[in-house]
Amino acid sequence: MSTLATTNIKHPSAVNPAIILDSDGKATVAGMGLVHINTTAFSAVSTVSINGCFSAAYDNYSFSLNLDSSAASQIGLRLRQSTTDTTSGYNYAQYFHNPSATGVSGGSGLTYIRIGFTGSANRSASLVDILSPFLSSRTPVFAKNYTLASGVGPQQEIIGAEQSGSTNSFDGLTVYPLSGTITGTIRVYGYKNS
Repeated sequence: MSTLATTNIKHPSAVNPAIILDSDGKATVAGMGLVHINTTAFSAVSTVSINGCFSAAYDNYSFSLNLDSSAASQIGLRLRQSTTDTTSGYNYAQYFHNPSATGVSGGSGLTYIRIGFTGSANRSASLVDILSPFLSSRTPVFAKNYTLASGVGPQQEIIGAEQSGSTNSFDGLTVYPLSGTITGTIRVYGYKNS
């Protein structure tokens, strides 16, 4: 059997390769996927801010948040433009489900977006998508969170939110617990535009 060695595969009419293979044979589809921008690790802090992670390079972003906390607490998100935006322009609606109950909550005119909860085990994992933070328009946010809730076991949350009180161009984010301190890692990615 013959073997064809190649690193780039493309349609004959394409200018750039459509599929790129690395030295291990792993394929990357050109123009699609997430691009890693920043990893920030932190320990026993009451707030963590990342500056310069949003730019004109990408319209939409995603970040993962894996943390432990000193107390059961909501986890808040604020956007940044050199300083943290604490205006009352944040709104969110949250749906939660655990083995004992389901429910909804939310708020409008807040100074933060709820993106999760650390629960009774003081652990939390969240995936958060932020749409058009660098553009001068409202900024929709979608979050999925997992934690262990006190007395009821595993709990998941789905949150839809936005920052609509300002049309500023935001270039960063701040994450913080509403009480206690947090330890963990945030990884920020940009969605390729094409």
